Amino acid sequence: MRFAHLAVQLEPNDSIVLTEAAFGLAHLNHDLAAAIPWFDRAIALNPNSAMAFGRGAIVRNFIGDYMTAAEHADRAMRLSPFDSYSFAFSLARGGSHLFQRQLPEAVAWLRKAAQQNPRHISTFLYLGSALAHAGQMDEARTAIRRLLELHPMSSVRWWRQHRLVPEDDNEYMLDGARLAGLPE
Repeated sequence: MRFAHLAVQLEPNDSIVLTEAAFGLAHLNHDLAAAIPWFDRAIALNPNSAMAFGRGAIVRNFIGDYMTAAEHADRAMRLSPFDSYSFAFSLARGGSHLFQRQLPEAVAWLRKAAQQNPRHISTFLYLGSALAHAGQMDEARTAIRRLLELHPMSSVRWWRQHRLVPEDDNEYMLDGARLAGLPE
């Protein structure tokens, strides 16, 4: 994390440096207090940065700012509709709906994320949970089986220990995943 701070210190007006450093801090160190202002600064410096909006959308979900996460994911998709990272934009959008308990929207966006990247672990956790909460149990079980193929150590306990979103929303997500067959 020291290198993220150093990079921003050396290049405080580079939107790419700010975006990458912010994402690293948020995802690896859960330092959201530093990450969010760096994303905001990256966007102010380059309002056409799909990377800043898209990765920022993911991190906005980490702090429970689901409305902004959805807006930023949409902006990233408009700016770069064929981005190789587009699955993450769809995942951020789907996660924002899941945590707001907007299940039809969550399922649609998470299905899209799974199609865009069929090897991304969190996508199948979120998708399985959303489908289970929506009562689509067969498809929910299929998503959790895919999660377990990709990440055999997945369990409610593992995901609770590696929580990225607010605790009550994480528990909601885990309740759905448990219904779909995620082991304790």
